[in-house]
Amino acid sequence: MQCRLRNANINDAELILEWRNDVTSISHSRNTTMISLEEHLKWFQKKINDPDCSIFILTSGDDNVGMLRIEKKKDVGEISFIIAPLHRGHGFGKKIIELAEKSLVDGVKALIGFVKKDNFISQNCFQKNDYCCFDSMDCYCFIKVLQ
Repeated sequence: MQCRLRNANINDAELILEWRNDVTSISHSRNTTMISLEEHLKWFQKKINDPDCSIFILTSGDDNVGMLRIEKKKDVGEISFIIAPLHRGHGFGKKIIELAEKSLVDGVKALIGFVKKDNFISQNCFQKNDYCCFDSMDCYCFIKVLQ
């Protein structure tokens, strides 16, 4: 599977919203409500202009298969990702985290991800990439210090 990350742009906003508003994505999101296009476009424009935020599209061949967001908070990058509904179950979750480690925002020394306790698939993606797991009330916190 030949995958790469490319920088997301405003033309990706509607596709990312479609993936985000998928029933499964919503159930695993911190915000479990449907997001309107207007609300999403406002948020997306703000994020792609934020120097402490990087948004990528995961591609496999000619297909867009997922979205990765890394938000820098001091020297830690918080990972958030979505795999497109049609591409789930093919190893892209593990791959997007692996590529996140290679596409770091300047100054990031560790990556962290928060996963709901019933999201076993995302938990598995972090574990397959050798992240340490900590119990954090209503979710698990996965962290990996990078060299």
